[in-house]
Amino acid sequence: MALDEMLKEHMAWIEAAARQPIFDKVGEDDVNFPQAVRERRITELSQTIDALSQQRADSDARYDAAIQSYRQEIDALQGKTQQPDTPPKPRGTPGTTRGTAKKDG
Repeated sequence: MALDEMLKEHMAWIEAAARQPIFDKVGEDDVNFPQAVRERRITELSQTIDALSQQRADSDARYDAAIQSYRQEIDALQGKTQQPDTPPKPRGTPGTTRGTAKKDG
């Protein structure tokens, strides 16, 4: 059998398959689900919507916090925020320790 003949047979099969109705074995009973199945699916969808809404709210809050911190940084760089009047407390000089050391006794 030549390649051309095989291709013609396959093309004929594909065209015949394309003309067949897809859902010829699906009846009215298959389309109408029992009420329990519908209610369970409604519950699942509602829970998914609630979870996605919470994720969106959390994401919005993170973005709002990031935007606010950037705006505060811009204000600080532009000198719009008041710097405290008191100078920072001096740190100890390197090598000094704070407090007293315990002596074993």
